[in-house]
Amino acid sequence: MTESISARPPNRNASAAAIARRADLARTRPLTGARQRASARRWAPLWLLILALAAPACGGDGDDDVAIEAGTSNQDGTSFVQVPDGTEVTLEPGAQGGFHIWLNLRVRGISGRLFVEREARRAVDGALVFRGLRQAIDIAPTALDDWWESPAAAPAFMCPSPIGIQVYDEPLVFAIRLLDADDQVLASDELALVPRCPEDAQADFCRDICAG
Repeated sequence: MTESISARPPNRNASAAAIARRADLARTRPLTGARQRASARRWAPLWLLILALAAPACGGDGDDDVAIEAGTSNQDGTSFVQVPDGTEVTLEPGAQGGFHIWLNLRVRGISGRLFVEREARRAVDGALVFRGLRQAIDIAPTALDDWWESPAAAPAFMCPSPIGIQVYDEPLVFAIRLLDADDQVLASDELALVPRCPEDAQADFCRDICAG
């Protein structure tokens, strides 16, 4: 099924057991100020592990002249926002009572109608959290010379989460792949994000349906 928009499992060479040994680094509670900065430093080894497992944006199974970068967006889902691995993102409430985060992309070195596949897995054990529909995307000719940024992000639906899988306060690896009409992978990228429940009237409901 192809869904048109206007706007991989992760390539892991490490064993699941090696990742699981770092599970004690994966859980944390929302922090602010100096405690949040200290928490970010404490998580550094996990981000290094994630980066080591992630395939480069335009290498490996893609075309070296084509690049894709995963990012987020503004709170309303507009524009491309570049963020580093480990960025905390808010789980946004959706129209059907669930929660999502915004996942966007930018492309360089190719133009025309191509296709995007997206998924998310928990960093500690590789458990699948989200797999999106294959989507068609029309990339402007300007991408042949410079980065073309998708004007609108796509929602990555997180909650209700799969049974037994908590997604909030957990580092998730979001994988994105760019394919042609023959399903050849042209470029891929991975981005580690930490979803947080909103700190408002939706907080308790979020922690309930996003806890698995």
